[in-house]
Amino acid sequence: MIDNIFLLQELLRKYGRKRISPQCVLRWIMTCIFTTYYSLSYNGSLHGFFKGKRGLRQGDPLSPYLFVLCLEYLSRGLGELQLNADFNFHPKCGGLKITHLAFADDLVLFSKGDTTFFYSAGISSMDMEAIKGITGFSQGSFPFKYLGIPADSRLSIFQFSPLIDKISGYISAWVGANLSYAGRTELVKSVLQGVECFWLSILPIPAGVRAKIDQLCRNFLWSGKCNENKRPLVAWKEVSLPKIEGGLGIRNSKAWNKALLSKTLWDIQAKKDSLWGTVEEAIQRLNQWTSNEELQSKLTYGYLRSRSAKLTWPKLVWHSSITPKHSFMLWLGLKDCLLTKDKLQGFTEDQVCPLCKLENETTNHLFFQCRVEARGTGLQAKAKKICLACPVYHLWEARNQRIFDGKINHPKAIIRRIQIQIYRSIYSLSQTQ
Repeated sequence: MIDNIFLLQELLRKYGRKRISPQCVLRWIMTCIFTTYYSLSYNGSLHGFFKGKRGLRQGDPLSPYLFVLCLEYLSRGLGELQLNADFNFHPKCGGLKITHLAFADDLVLFSKGDTTFFYSAGISSMDMEAIKGITGFSQGSFPFKYLGIPADSRLSIFQFSPLIDKISGYISAWVGANLSYAGRTELVKSVLQGVECFWLSILPIPAGVRAKIDQLCRNFLWSGKCNENKRPLVAWKEVSLPKIEGGLGIRNSKAWNKALLSKTLWDIQAKKDSLWGTVEEAIQRLNQWTSNEELQSKLTYGYLRSRSAKLTWPKLVWHSSITPKHSFMLWLGLKDCLLTKDKLQGFTEDQVCPLCKLENETTNHLFFQCRVEARGTGLQAKAKKICLACPVYHLWEARNQRIFDGKINHPKAIIRRIQIQIYRSIYSLSQTQ
């Protein structure tokens, strides 16, 4: 699939230029079959025939067999064109005897522009009209999509709009959901970065497109929306670091783009029947990222991304026994990025801790000095991690409820909720062991 896209992109180079020899690319879309007839079974006997107006229905068991048969013999017939002395190959396909590319129901034909065409370059308008009249085809315009990727001689930033629109569409669908920071983080990593992965593995993404994608992901993480530029609590450069280095494990799009392209380059040279040549210097560098004779995108990404020193506390924070939203709040607290009142000077005059009303609110006071703080007891290693993260989450929740909703939680009630949450987590953990 990727080989087909690369080959089409290569063949379309310079198609946008005015001074170019006549050449063309024909793209057929198979139409439905209109020759089916049906009869009705009534009281055990068949009555009459009527013609199907919509061809074979979607899901008809005969459809895939018929499609395979048609495409197989069509592909064989097109392959035999290379034996026809009267057939004029596309200027860039003659050496390799390429007549067409086929993948599922996408078919692209290649020939010289003096026969038939659909997408063309270097053909006069008079010849264009004459050929359209003979074949009945309409003239296409660049870019057109091939296997989901725009095909053109040169892609502009505007032509990456389907990728950006798809990511925006996902975010818009999630706006109504009440998602925590941890939930949004998982959606960014699994869905949004999964959507762009196919494009990143095929095309070098322009910096402007990468910046727009990062902006959408950043806005969704901190505000839950596409276009709301809420002040981020942590810089995106830090967010895109691995968890062991103090980040959230969201991939850096620039480094990931290069890593996936390197993987594709390796796959091309590793195939014995590949149409592409080898680039020796590039392959020698790629060899350092191979394992079991396969290039590992993870190793390549680790080499290309920006790095930071490994930390000890992420293993404590991102533990499987801790509720993800608790881990996220603990992560913000350890990075000193929770918006306690000491960080809101200039926005609020009241600097007093809303829980104890005795001292000014800071991260250190809220979690280590405030009288309503609930400390964990000496349990097993996993239980200790739960007891650290759970109070951070519930204390921060109680603080926000008092400031923004005017809801006052009694210290004993806060401690009770923490105890219940810890009990449930540890009980659930013990049932799985």
